[in-house]
Amino acid sequence: MLKLKLFILMVLQLFIWGAWLPVIFGYLGNPPLSFNETQQSWVLNAFAIGSFAAMFFSTPFADRMFPAEKFLAASHLVGGGSILALTWVTDFNTFFILMLVHCLAYVPTLSIANGLAFSHLTDAKGEFGLAKEFAALLPPPAPPQSEFSPPLPPEETAPAGADQPVAVADAGTGVPAAGADTRSP
Repeated sequence: MLKLKLFILMVLQLFIWGAWLPVIFGYLGNPPLSFNETQQSWVLNAFAIGSFAAMFFSTPFADRMFPAEKFLAASHLVGGGSILALTWVTDFNTFFILMLVHCLAYVPTLSIANGLAFSHLTDAKGEFGLAKEFAALLPPPAPPQSEFSPPLPPEETAPAGADQPVAVADAGTGVPAAGADTRSP
């Protein structure tokens, strides 16, 4: 039962990240935000800033001063609140600060959750990899399509009567892909 709980913890840790990261790329450059490329890079690099800060400040502080479960709960509440607040913000400065707050709160939870798992497993060397690996192998949640999402490419359908194999080529080089049938229709 403990292994299942730790597996669920790892899945939820990665789910948080996967819930907003794939969607944010289409959201930043389109209305209502319409951030320029420099602003987009600052928002997306907030995670890197949070990683560096966590490495030196929050993770060591949390390991020594707080029980892991209380730190995880508080960090997820702060991070979740800031991500939720992002839905109502349209100016860059506030958006960046909220994203930075989320990243500063969320990034340390990755290492704290790993430490929690290591401390509760009897054979951490043999068992941790399974919990972490299977959590990482689950497919990410499908990003919801919204008015801010880039349009999906139209489905390509074969013309009527095209029953002959067609050559498949690399779009950049025009060289047929390995194993492609190069007979013309």
